[in-house]
Amino acid sequence: RYGELQVQLKPVDLRTSAAFVMETLSITPIGDQVALVNRLPATLPLVWADENRLRQILHNLLENAIKYTEHGHIVLTAEQRGDMLAISVTDTGNGMEPEVLERLFQPFFHYDDRGAGSSAGMGLGLSISQQLVELQGGQLEVQSQRNQGSCFTFTLPLATYADESGHHAQSRESEYTSSSTAYPEL
Repeated sequence: RYGELQVQLKPVDLRTSAAFVMETLSITPIGDQVALVNRLPATLPLVWADENRLRQILHNLLENAIKYTEHGHIVLTAEQRGDMLAISVTDTGNGMEPEVLERLFQPFFHYDDRGAGSSAGMGLGLSISQQLVELQGGQLEVQSQRNQGSCFTFTLPLATYADESGHHAQSRESEYTSSSTAYPEL
């Protein structure tokens, strides 16, 4: 329904979703001095997530990294942290000042090298990504330093540990809905 973000949770293979997103982004203009690198380990546990929404989050984070990285690399990695999988997109872009980081996840806030308020996008991608990560039981955070790049990391529960009630995840699916923010369905 319009204005609601929904997730349908089930066991999802991050590697498959990442390969799909990276293939989709292969048509995006990337500077010839930028390498998009998938460093996901060959053996990763399944995550308890909505596959389409996971792809949306990955797409938003990787696309932002491509926009703001003129040379160097953009690397996708993941590691298990207890009963969660931490997925990171790290770039060698221009990075951001601390005052920008404080507002980065607010709806309609956008920032680029020309400064806050530039016309690069609508400023919804990171806000929506954060909300989607939280609907799936995780958190999204960023670390960045000016002239040193950024690292966006989000967590998702492992499919073997969690479902909506905290019990061991089975093959059944569950659905969560949030209507706290009215965004168009993307």
